[in-house]
Amino acid sequence: MTVKNKATYLEASYEIALTWDLEELEIEWGNVEDYYIKYGELNITFKDGSNDSYMADHSEPDFKWSQSEKLLTRDWSLIEELG
Repeated sequence: MTVKNKATYLEASYEIALTWDLEELEIEWGNVEDYYIKYGELNITFKDGSNDSYMADHSEPDFKWSQSEKLLTRDWSLIEELG
């Protein structure tokens, strides 16, 4: 039996972009001390010590073509990247 015959899952990955309009949010990037993004929310610590968070604008993913496809085993180990 070939390794491909042991495939349990075919996984397709799609890309989506999250966007924050800094001008619309009135954020001067030069005033940003630090930031992180988690769960689609931009969290900013400003140089003055204040903090704020902003939800992202996003579009729907384009499901017409995937970014990549993979064959995986039952325990989710990669067999082969297909595309």
